Amino acid sequence: MTLDEEAPVSDWALERYALGELPAPQAAWIEALLPSRPDLAARLEALRSSNEAILRRYPPRVVAAQVGGRVQTERRRWQFGAMGLALAAVATVAVVVTSVEPPQEMTERTKGLGATLRVFRQVRGGSERLGQGSRVVPGDVVQLTFAPGVATDAVLVSIDGRGAVTRHHPPAGESTRVSGSNVVVGHGFALNDAPAFERFFLVTALRPIDVEAVVTAAGELAKSPNAGTDPLVLGSGLDSLDLTLQKEAR
Repeated sequence: MTLDEEAPVSDWALERYALGELPAPQAAWIEALLPSRPDLAARLEALRSSNEAILRRYPPRVVAAQVGGRVQTERRRWQFGAMGLALAAVATVAVVVTSVEPPQEMTERTKGLGATLRVFRQVRGGSERLGQGSRVVPGDVVQLTFAPGVATDAVLVSIDGRGAVTRHHPPAGESTRVSGSNVVVGHGFALNDAPAFERFFLVTALRPIDVEAVVTAAGELAKSPNAGTDPLVLGSGLDSLDLTLQKEAR
């Protein structure tokens, strides 16, 4: 075997290969490894079988439920149990993009510890991946997913043009610890009528994160006149990336 053939393949890379999202050179490298690496082939088959099992167990559906865990100002937002949409983000056969997809660097936000944040919008027949600056309207149902990269802990919050903060991950009472190469965040939810923007922040670290400190920092930013563009101010040891959706009136 050559050195390349013996090199380890991360779960993250293998999952992206299964999704058809790995850049061509890396995908070709994994493709070449498969015939001589039964362990790799077995992992790939297990990944695909797991995705298929999830699809059989959870057929696509959207169940309305009121969003909990709101912080600061009162806001009305409705949460949907969009398991079909969530699975569209992680299952090889589930994603149906109904428009021309922007370049990958515009639809994935990656920084520092290698974490990646993705936002999908529910559309008829599947889902559409949204990128930095994508235009949305009130009532659009979106699903959040992220890959933690090498980080062990993560917090995901959002702010909107009305100055409200929403905590998306972790759920109340749970730790910030994350595992696996892809995390589907709760349920899909409908965007409210707050003006101007919806901005998501994924905060990652190699240690437990103080969720309330992140929420407080997001709240301070949300009150700023430059809330749509200024960075989230955090303590040392924390990495963050953001993705902003531009809100239009319906």
